Amino acid sequence: MPQDAVQRSTIDASKALLRSHLSDKRGCYDLTAKAQAAETEFKQKYPAHIGRSELRLVQHFADQA
Repeated sequence: MPQDAVQRSTIDASKALLRSHLSDKRGCYDLTAKAQAAETEFKQKYPAHIGRSELRLVQHFADQA
């Protein structure tokens, strides 16, 4: 389960970044907000899992666009 959740988060971050590049800022933020909620739930369920999220980095890029 943890490995799949990390992969899902990375895929969602990639989709959000694509939306940002396509000038769909709202779509980017909607996707990252949904993915962050899922990530928060995952971290609460598996507190010992160490993983790095790309979601905040994607939001930073979207803010710069």
